[in-house]
Parts: sequence; C-alpha cells; structure tokens
Amino acid sequence: GKGDAAQVAGKVLAAIQLHFEFAGAKVLATASIGLAIAEPGTYEPSALLSRADSALYRSKAEGRNRWRVAA
Repeated sequence: GKGDAAQVAGKVLAAIQLHFEFAGAKVLATASIGLAIAEPGTYEPSALLSRADSALYRSKAEGRNRWRVAA
C-alpha cells in the first residue's frame, strides 16, 4: 500500500544520495521519485506510468530529493 511504498521510497532516496568530487568541486547527487499505486486490475500500465511521471515532476518542482505519490 501507500505506507509501504513511502517507506521504500525514503530508503531509496537515502541510499542514492551520494557525495563525491568532480573536477575539483564537491558534488551532491540526489534523486526524485514519483509513485503511483494501483490495485490489481485497476489501471492500465500506460495510465499508471503517466500518473507516476506526474508525481515525479511534482517532487522535482517542490525541491527535488524527495518523493511524491500520484493523487
């Protein structure tokens, strides 16, 4: 469900966050995640991907390095 997906998304973000040096500059790499949750047989795959994509762009617009669930 939504709670499990949120927990996994938080863990993925923490695991992906990476500090490294590039061309003499310190860089922080982060990620943004868009989630769409469906019950079996509820959504077509293309519709589910579209909802996840919208959630991804919402998470980026809100400051990146975060996750959002499609409404």
